[in-house]
Amino acid sequence: MVGDLDSGYLAGLPADQRAALERVNAPGLAALRDYLRSGEAVAFLGAGVSAPLYPLWAGLIGELVDAAAGRLSEAEATTCRALAGSAPEEVVEIVRRSLGGPSYHAVLRGVLRVRTDPVTGRSWTGVQELVCRCAFRGVVTTNYDPGIVNARMRVRPGASATGFMTWQYELGLDEWRTGRVFGGAELPVLYAHGVHTQPDSVVLAASDYRRAYAGKLAPVLERLADGGHLCWIGFSFADQRLAAILREVPLLSGTRHDPGAAPAHVAVMAWDPADEASDLGILAQRAEIAYGAQVILYPAPGGDHSALAALFAGLADARFPAAAEAPARPASPAAGPGTSADTGRADVVPWSPTGPVKAAGSPGGRGCGEYSGGASTPTPPPSTGRMGSWSGRAVTSAPGSRKRRAWRGGCWGCWRRCRCCWCSMGWRWCRKARPGTGSGGCWTGCCARC
Repeated sequence: MVGDLDSGYLAGLPADQRAALERVNAPGLAALRDYLRSGEAVAFLGAGVSAPLYPLWAGLIGELVDAAAGRLSEAEATTCRALAGSAPEEVVEIVRRSLGGPSYHAVLRGVLRVRTDPVTGRSWTGVQELVCRCAFRGVVTTNYDPGIVNARMRVRPGASATGFMTWQYELGLDEWRTGRVFGGAELPVLYAHGVHTQPDSVVLAASDYRRAYAGKLAPVLERLADGGHLCWIGFSFADQRLAAILREVPLLSGTRHDPGAAPAHVAVMAWDPADEASDLGILAQRAEIAYGAQVILYPAPGGDHSALAALFAGLADARFPAAAEAPARPASPAAGPGTSADTGRADVVPWSPTGPVKAAGSPGGRGCGEYSGGASTPTPPPSTGRMGSWSGRAVTSAPGSRKRRAWRGGCWGCWRRCRCCWCSMGWRWCRKARPGTGSGGCWTGCCARC
């Protein structure tokens, strides 16, 4: 059941503002609770969900402009920074042309680097964790960071390591378009605008939008918008990213003379009483017209978005406890090869590009980064180590006449903690194996930085 929601997210407001927000938000909150209870809600995440761990769009684009400053004049760089808020795709396109393709992708890797909270060490935000603790049936995100997947693995014990994909995976998009994805992995995640480990998948420049939405992504989002219940989170009314999405995926319900339909979605938006455009009734109508959604406004005076976490804390499902309280993920009933029945620890096999593989002692932390396959039966990292317990099983694939050995299950379970390159791609990276050398398994060195 969805947790009890009081008005705690409105704490500290003057009585008149609190009463006005309760009145305006009541229909949206009731709808969202019904959608969550029925298992029909899909979360659609914007940059605000990943903040403050990751910069908002203006800050992200500002970093790109700074990286290209050597190729731009001072006046050009100043103009690009000024336009970052109102024309982000065009500014990024200018930066891309200035840097050139290879240099642009290299800069993207740096700008989109994985970040962790200096206090908690976590690679996800509190709001990302709360989204995973709510009874959403799936998540679509326009962000590139691994936070939502990392939080999902921590608070959803039944979630698999391979339950996410990007817009480039066309067969996976078919699963989303038909709805079959919701019958498979728990809380599937769609990176609609790409992922940080694949710079060529990142949708940020104007040409990226045309490329991504010319394929199967637009029909997927149209299907979710027309046949489901979306919950927009982390966007603002001035968010040009959301405007760009709606340009590509219009809401098609209604007639030509009377377009639109009854609101079927919910938009959770920030509200600053000091803003000039702060009339609650007008903002509610704008959300209905622009997004086909009932609005839930949370107070964000002076840019303080702490009320957003308080709001979703009241909607969290009791079945999904907080990460600090989450039970350990179920271990394999049988010990993995090379493990000790007494300690559960194991030797780690270091990668060898040409020669035979030799076992090494357990370093207790960089298992996946040190293993990339072997001719003999490999051994996983320690089940009690930093990368989590072994979760793989041997499989053999035979593309053409060449057989390769891989390990299905997510890179020895290191997907549970991996923050740098997402070993949760798991056995897919095994297609990079070299036939005859036994160098299947994980992508070489993928967790060396974890």
